[in-house]
Formats: sequence, C-alpha cells, structure tokens
Amino acid sequence: MKKKWLAACMAAVCALVTGCSSETEEPEGIVYDAGEWVIDGTTVWLYQGMARDVHIPAGVTVIGRRAFDFRKEVVESVTIPAGVTIIDDYAFYGCTKLASVTIPAGMVMIGMCAFQNCKSLTDVQIPDGVKAIGNSAFYDCGNLTSVTISDGVTSIGDWAFWNCTSLTDVTIPDGVTEIGHQAFYHCDSLTEVTIPAGVKTIGDDAFDNCKSLTEVTIPGSVTSIGEYAFSWCNSLETVTYGGTKEEWERIKKGSNIFYNIKVSKITDKDGNTFAVNANGKITD
Repeated sequence: MKKKWLAACMAAVCALVTGCSSETEEPEGIVYDAGEWVIDGTTVWLYQGMARDVHIPAGVTVIGRRAFDFRKEVVESVTIPAGVTIIDDYAFYGCTKLASVTIPAGMVMIGMCAFQNCKSLTDVQIPDGVKAIGNSAFYDCGNLTSVTISDGVTSIGDWAFWNCTSLTDVTIPDGVTEIGHQAFYHCDSLTEVTIPAGVKTIGDDAFDNCKSLTEVTIPGSVTSIGEYAFSWCNSLETVTYGGTKEEWERIKKGSNIFYNIKVSKITDKDGNTFAVNANGKITD
C-alpha cells in the first residue's frame, strides 16, 4: 500500500511539473535514487537534490520536460552521461546559475527552450548525432560566448540563440539547410559569420541587430532570405556571395534584408561586385 501511494504521489508531481496528463502519461515503475531523482524507466522526470554539481545517473536516456524546475536556482554544472539521446523541452529552462554542461556524443535532439534563460552558460559544444536544435533552445543565454555545432545538425530553430549578447564566435556546420526565424537575433558581439554551402533558407530576422557583425558569407545554395535577415547590422561592411550575379537575382527575398547597414555592394564567387538596395535588389 505504501509503495502504491508513493507512486501515485510521484505521478501527481510529474503531472504538475511537466504539464502531462496523469491519465494518459502516468509513469510506471517510478524509482527513487537516494531521494534526489524521480525516474520512470530511463527518463528523468524530476531532480530534487541540493547538489550544485549534478551527474545524471547512468542508464538514463531522456532528460524529461522541466526536469530541473524545482532546482533551477541551485544547479551550477551538469554532466550528462553517454546513452542520453534526448534533452526534452524546457529541461533546464531558467537554470540561471548553470555555467557548465557536458553534452555527450550520441545525443539526437535538444528540445524547445531546453536551455532558455541559462544566463551563466558560457560555452556550448553540440556533439555529433544531434539533428536539430529546437526553437529557443539557448534563448536569452546572455553570457554565452562560443558555440560549436556538429556536422550532423541540419536545422537551427527559430530564436535558437536569440539575444546570446556575448556570443563572439559561432561555427555553423556543413549539414545545416535552414537557419530559423530570429535564430541569432541581437547577438551583439558576433563579428563574423560564414553560412555553409547547403543552407537553403535564412529565416526572417535571422541575424537582425547583430551590431558587431562585419563580414557575412552567403553560399550559392541559398534560395530564400527572409525579411530583415541582416537589418540593423550597423558594422556590416563585407558581404560575399558564393554564386553569380544572375543567381543572386533569382533568390526569393523578403523586404529590408539589408536595412540600415554600411555595405551597398556584394562580391560574387568570381570576384565581381554589384550594388544592391536595402531589399537586396540589384541596382546596377
């Protein structure tokens, strides 16, 4: 009876924290680990310990939705073991003291808002295996200075690094085909971006308000550039395009992609230059 009562209580806690329905997603076989963890099978639903340096238990494969909600003001570092494949939506949301996280190779998905508002996070390495970085995954991580994204990533979601104001360096891998809406919006310290061959879509406001950005390389594979994609990049002086003038003309462009920037000319793959207006339309 006591065991059943404990399981029922933990199911109620899970429903409260994760927003899941206790009728349709009630955990089974809940395990306590020294009073610190609520684990269902191989999914961590809740961390309730008081350690500042946290090691996810071996055998876990999923860090569940809002798993660190109860200790987001305590945790300073997290080591994620090999075998974890999913960091679910909001898993570390609002962990304002989290300065270090080790993400293992083999990770497949980093969910929506997974590290949003982790304001102490300074460096992130996205390992091989991850296919997609979810919407707002690192939204408002104001002290993030360096991001390395592995070749396996094909999509960087909307607002993924929105307002990462200390971010100076980002490596976008060759496998990426889409850079989402406002993905790097207001990354004030970002100075240079090379968008790799293979990218087809640059979303609306993707690099809007990157005020320190001086150089951008846009590959010939791009077929669509969203509105205000590079607007208010006040320091932008050099735009290099990996195609020809004729190919640039065929790109679908939103309004004001180059609004309020210094550059007025683009250099193509053959070293030729051509003038453009704020909408990216060729004027000569």
